Amino acid sequence: MGEIPDPSPSADEARTSRRISPAAATADSSSQNKNDAPQALPFNLSAAVGWGVATIFALATMWFAQKQASARLEIATLESIVELERAASQALRNELEAERLLTVRQAEEFKKLEATAATLRNALASERNQANPP
Repeated sequence: MGEIPDPSPSADEARTSRRISPAAATADSSSQNKNDAPQALPFNLSAAVGWGVATIFALATMWFAQKQASARLEIATLESIVELERAASQALRNELEAERLLTVRQAEEFKKLEATAATLRNALASERNQANPP
């Protein structure tokens, strides 16, 4: 392959253009300023694809981290709810046990009162029999 010729005008052409018109001289100096401007880097497809894949991985990592954080928060919330339900369940069990013990105690007292009433009935019946002989 051959070399690409330099597009800047040669010194002879610059002198000639200055003699022809002053506007050409300013155009010549502006063309030199354009040559001094930084040139764009060539597009590298493999580098762009690599950066694209890296960006996708970074975004996916952030998305998964957010999902993990929300899942941990949900788990903590559910664990709190479970603990509250266990405490409520234990309170109900304790209340039920207290009611059972109270019922057993009342049943024992009722049996004692029933036995006392039976004794009093028998005593009253014997008193009536003694007061009214047949």
